[in-house]
Amino acid sequence: YTPSKLWHLNTLLSLIEIAGDVTRDTVAANCVLVSGHNSELQPYTVHRLYHAVKEQVVPSAALRRLAIFCIGEYGNHLVTASSTDDANSKRPSEFSGKFSTHSPSDVLGTLKYILSRPTCTKEVKAYALNAMVKLSTRFDPSMQPAIKATIKKYTSSMSVELQQRSCEYINLLELENGAVRTKIVSVMPTPDKKLIKKAEEDDDDEDEDEDED
Repeated sequence: YTPSKLWHLNTLLSLIEIAGDVTRDTVAANCVLVSGHNSELQPYTVHRLYHAVKEQVVPSAALRRLAIFCIGEYGNHLVTASSTDDANSKRPSEFSGKFSTHSPSDVLGTLKYILSRPTCTKEVKAYALNAMVKLSTRFDPSMQPAIKATIKKYTSSMSVELQQRSCEYINLLELENGAVRTKIVSVMPTPDKKLIKKAEEDDDDEDEDEDED
């Protein structure tokens, strides 16, 4: 039962913020689903997650993954005053503080800080590198050298996956045809609701099998 899409989204975000890694993956997936299918909620979603990942002393991996994903997809709303006003208008009454408009360098600085933390897993690093290459087309072109420099550090990573990703991203950033890059890193299509529902049903079946064992 959901009185509104915003209420549904707030419930899911609160679960991620409070329970973190204890929550099922489908909670984060549903956050992506609700915000993806309701574009009017995207400014609020990315502002709230950005605020949460900065305010928490040690944000969970689940929160970091979801926040970084949304920063990559909807990061343009973090640097736009009108989007900030829209996000603030949707804040629940119990939410402390107000969202602020950030500069592109602030957003990149936050991603770089997450990458530098000892608690940053390889999976979270992969999310952050992916977000950076997406932001290369959402932020002013002047930010591209900083984005490229950060990604380039991982071209010699001990992790084969991170090394491969970063090399591919560097080649993508060096494409002469900017239109091609923009198309490649455009906002990801939102999955069909039926797919998420099926994933939830599969999780329930797995839990039942474990209980029987």
